[in-house]
Amino acid sequence: MLGEYAQRFPTVEVDDTFYGIPPEPVVRLWRDSVPAGFSFALKAPQQVTHEQRFAGPGGLLKRFLERISILEEKLGPVLLLAPIGFESNDANRAALRVFVNTLPSGFLWALELRHAGWFTEDISDMFRSKNVAMVIGENRWVSRSSVLKLMNEPTADFAYIRWASRSQTVLSAERSASNGHVSTKWGEMLEGLSSFVKTAYGYFNINADGNGLRSAEELQRTIGQQWLEASVSGDAAASVDRDAF
Repeated sequence: MLGEYAQRFPTVEVDDTFYGIPPEPVVRLWRDSVPAGFSFALKAPQQVTHEQRFAGPGGLLKRFLERISILEEKLGPVLLLAPIGFESNDANRAALRVFVNTLPSGFLWALELRHAGWFTEDISDMFRSKNVAMVIGENRWVSRSSVLKLMNEPTADFAYIRWASRSQTVLSAERSASNGHVSTKWGEMLEGLSSFVKTAYGYFNINADGNGLRSAEELQRTIGQQWLEASVSGDAAASVDRDAF
């Protein structure tokens, strides 16, 4: 599956790492099964984000980073997914501030906050000071105005976008409005974003009906992206759990 996927797309968001640190042989197989230039975005373990809720992850996060560093140059961003119930109150803000300020350097950090109260200037400035990307999410937690603001004022030198709606609302709505053709709206927005960041990583929800794959391919065509598989070493029969993305 991974070898086939890597022929069509240059990156993947791995959901499996959310449930635990993957074995070393698995990480090596991921690395050796994709061409040069391919990158893995990995979800940080849920113990860090959902159980400890950003308070004192310490050794667990260190072990996770040591393991995924096996990917070498194919390691992309590390995604920290906040719980839906992680609201913007004084206690959570204090915990998140300590967490962000102590994140190890040398990694691309992206953090998705899923509560409207987080999208304030002080939080954006905190992320910006540590070059942490505030995830640009197309979902029910983020207002359209917040999405547009993050596209024009990203918090890091790279961007992380997640089209998480089960119905792919943005592209499906634009497709209907343009008589069967995907609108250039997101293409225009991404072109504008490229003025502020080095790289934009974007991932669609994988639905049972395949809408996520079709939407990703349509967006690739809209922005003129072509990905050709290079040679790979090792066994290309590895699999990645892409439950959500």
